Amino acid sequence: MPLLTLQDAELSFGLHPLLDRAALAVDDREHIGLIGRNGTGKSSLLQVIHGTTQLDDGDIKRRDGLRTVLVEQEPLLPPASTMRESLALRGKLHAPSSDTHDEREHWRREARLVEFLHRFGLDEAMPPAMVSGGERKRAALALAFALSPDLMLLDEPTNHLDLDGITLLENLLRQQPGSIVITHDRMFLDRVTTRIVELDRGLLRSYPGNFAAYEARKADELVAEALANRKFDAFWKQEEAWIRKGVQARRTRDMGRVRRLTDLRAERAARRDRQPSVAMTVDAAERSGKLVAELEGVGKQFGERAVVRDLDLRIMRGDRLGVIGPNGAGKSTLLKLISGITEPTTGEIKVAGRVTSLIELGAGFHPEFSGRDNIQLACSILGLSDEETRAKVKPIIAFSELGDFIDRPVKTYSSGMYVRLGFSVATCVDPDVLLIDEALSVGDEHFKGKCLRRLNEFSEHGGTTLFVSHDLGSVRTMCSHVVLMDGGEIVEQGPPEAVADEYLKRIRARAEDPMQMRRRGTADYPVWGSGEIEVEDVLLIGAEGRPGRLFQTGEDLTVRIRYRALVDARSPVFGIGIYRSDGTYVNGSNHLWRERPIEFGAVGSGETGEVDMHLGAVPLLAGQYYLSTFVYDHSKPVPTAIDHREHVRTFEIVDARAYQHGLLTLPSVWRVRRTPAGTKTAREEESPR
Repeated sequence: MPLLTLQDAELSFGLHPLLDRAALAVDDREHIGLIGRNGTGKSSLLQVIHGTTQLDDGDIKRRDGLRTVLVEQEPLLPPASTMRESLALRGKLHAPSSDTHDEREHWRREARLVEFLHRFGLDEAMPPAMVSGGERKRAALALAFALSPDLMLLDEPTNHLDLDGITLLENLLRQQPGSIVITHDRMFLDRVTTRIVELDRGLLRSYPGNFAAYEARKADELVAEALANRKFDAFWKQEEAWIRKGVQARRTRDMGRVRRLTDLRAERAARRDRQPSVAMTVDAAERSGKLVAELEGVGKQFGERAVVRDLDLRIMRGDRLGVIGPNGAGKSTLLKLISGITEPTTGEIKVAGRVTSLIELGAGFHPEFSGRDNIQLACSILGLSDEETRAKVKPIIAFSELGDFIDRPVKTYSSGMYVRLGFSVATCVDPDVLLIDEALSVGDEHFKGKCLRRLNEFSEHGGTTLFVSHDLGSVRTMCSHVVLMDGGEIVEQGPPEAVADEYLKRIRARAEDPMQMRRRGTADYPVWGSGEIEVEDVLLIGAEGRPGRLFQTGEDLTVRIRYRALVDARSPVFGIGIYRSDGTYVNGSNHLWRERPIEFGAVGSGETGEVDMHLGAVPLLAGQYYLSTFVYDHSKPVPTAIDHREHVRTFEIVDARAYQHGLLTLPSVWRVRRTPAGTKTAREEESPR
């Protein structure tokens, strides 16, 4: 049975149809990429599936007990003293009732929340008011995975995430029972999705496979659609010419042809034409002097947390400056300091000329005002005269392609429509400096192309651009100079290729190295590393000495790794991680970090061998588990992956006695001492192990 089905779904905003008798079925284990142009209703569809928005007409049927979790593009964290408390409020992780099952489930979710916060690299004690946009997105995703939904609904999940975060999200999402993802990140769609669903002019069209397969089939469809429309229009024009002959058309025997023409007119009027593009040229304006911004010793603190530290930076007219770095590095704060949104705690900032910014979706817009009113308001704030504002309104509206939505309150806009309006205003008022923080990652491909052409024209006329992005491809092509931030400091700056390579080196130097990830053979789960040694097999051997996958709690268990050295290697260390099927990290161990370590030293090419981890009486309680194996080079200051394999073996533990519940069985002795009323003698009873 499908997780949910959508039949004859209708949803509109005013006179604008978002869903027009649309149909969709979502099966278990499907990962769907939901794509379409900005403003077509993708986010509204996720809200319908989640149950926060109702259809105007049609049916949605959900499997009994279906659990969904929605992560919005810009998730909100409720006010609280710590991140963990805020997420507990967001996820409604209320205190458990007196019911034992509810209590166990409550603490299980709490434990999973802490686990996923750590996996996403977040401090559970951090105040939510002090986090960056990337950290806020990581926190919302951590909560979503902790809630273990049957169907996860993600709206632009890669926005604000750094490369580590995106890779972790990809790996976790593959293990989910099902998901629907809105994103304009093609690489993410290719790596994660099993089906593409396009929302186009009110209809949902399904394409099996990833985004690359969709592109190939869609190109053929568009050619066929254009050809059919041309044939239809030729026939329609022929019939229109005939009807204008007058008398002949009114003959009784020709009334059928008249009725057919009436039907042709209705069909053509109802045709869902693709939206045209609108071109726009740059208005060359007088630019300010050579130096447009200078920062000296700039620092910014939120409470005791230093977000930017002792930063020095000079930005010249015509610079196309890219800012890259991990989440929480201080990139967005840097743009806010330059734009004047945030004041520095220490240091001095000098800015010359008009600065416009596109930093946070909806920032600077009044939600109750229409798009047109907000354009006039923005022009006024930027110091344009009434005459200049009137001259700018029409080209801004044309570039945004918002159509009738321009006269509706912006609180009704989708995230993509916010970007269209914000980018159009920011670039059409002749700024000297333009600040962009990941905003273009929201736009559809058509609008992205327009934006990139607009930015190129802006730079050709001497404009200065500061561009924050985690898309290294865009940084390399759009920027003339790049700075790398980490821990609130500029740690590297220079040509795009050199700084991007340095960023990747820093990522690779971390213990968990997602940038070295690569597939081997037909592995269903990630495998990465330098490859000097390869794990050929992993066996679980029970009490009878035979490999298996089903074991008893307390049974003697050995995990055996068989390896082969493909080339010479130095100081390899083998490790094993044990996880519960829901991703809970149970235990990790290796042969080096022990009171009596085993050191390999050098390993020669062609060497084969076995490494055993003997658990003895396995303490795991009933459930399904899996193993990951780690082979790392410990000859370097920071251990690096040689052969890291996720989810290499699954196994199941059964516990016939069921004396304990939870994750592990712990040897224990219970004692009870009771003193009856009116006596001084205590009675004691003991239950041995």
